[in-house]
Amino acid sequence: MLTVLIPNSVSAEELGELRVSSKDFYVEGGELKEIYNVNKALLPPLDELIPWDAYLSNSLPSNTYDFPALETLEPIDYLALVFDVNGREMTAEQLYLHAPDADLYVFKTSPDDDGMIMQLSRDEMERYTPGAQRIYPAFGEKDIEVRYYKDHPIVDDQAKVQFVGYWEILGSTVSDNTGRRIVRTYTSSSGVDKTSALELAATVGVSVGLEVGPDWGKLRTELSLALSGAIGYSNTISEYDEVSTAHYFGLDVPNGIPYIGGVYQLKGEYLVKDPGPDLKIRLDFLNTYGDFPAKLKPDFYYDNDHYRQIQADYKEPEA
Repeated sequence: MLTVLIPNSVSAEELGELRVSSKDFYVEGGELKEIYNVNKALLPPLDELIPWDAYLSNSLPSNTYDFPALETLEPIDYLALVFDVNGREMTAEQLYLHAPDADLYVFKTSPDDDGMIMQLSRDEMERYTPGAQRIYPAFGEKDIEVRYYKDHPIVDDQAKVQFVGYWEILGSTVSDNTGRRIVRTYTSSSGVDKTSALELAATVGVSVGLEVGPDWGKLRTELSLALSGAIGYSNTISEYDEVSTAHYFGLDVPNGIPYIGGVYQLKGEYLVKDPGPDLKIRLDFLNTYGDFPAKLKPDFYYDNDHYRQIQADYKEPEA
């Protein structure tokens, strides 16, 4: 854990000098592409968190959890609640009784990840004749989701969604006193699959049409545009991929200047920071008197395809 930070550049006469440089990359087609003109104000801090003795101690911060970038916004389109059916049967009548004022009811018609997603409006639910028919068969621990749009009375101005961004190290390397070139290969995964993208959309309240379900490209574009407009470019959503990439250290350092280097991946968590008082009361009521427990859409963790390569060059104290 980072507790006390000493400036990156200290007295060269007494302790030597550490100079930190960095480059940002994204992965495309299994290859690293450098990102130029990075607006670091939109990203979590990292360069300034490298301690002055990083080279001497052969240690870089493993993460920046204690120094996240917090970006808060109103729900983009809606807030979602989920009912935990936990393998039980939930009829349309039961769902309607538990959430008669919801704007939209969302559930799967099969247990498969690519199964059809069904959406019913409030009017459609009122006209639905349940009888003994199940709206959602017992397909194990699957949730049924209900949505309340931003203009719904239960979603007040206090409701907030938040993105918590941080860096996490993939690996590090340290040179000898010649500052020679070093190549290191690191393996990482980033992005989301189609199912996870829909989960992320529900966590932050991004409305996507049913027609984008099987179309990954359109789904990713809609989700990225909504998040980019509300939070920042660093939250662009990419398709899940696992890659091994080579990172080159020591390219810009003259011989004789040793260094420590590392590669970090941008990660983050999307969550409902505050559902507001009215929705809290509704949740308490459902969990006290309802047949099915209710909760906010769970937090969503996302591994971004944005990477930063750090190099901290160490100049020994002057004699």
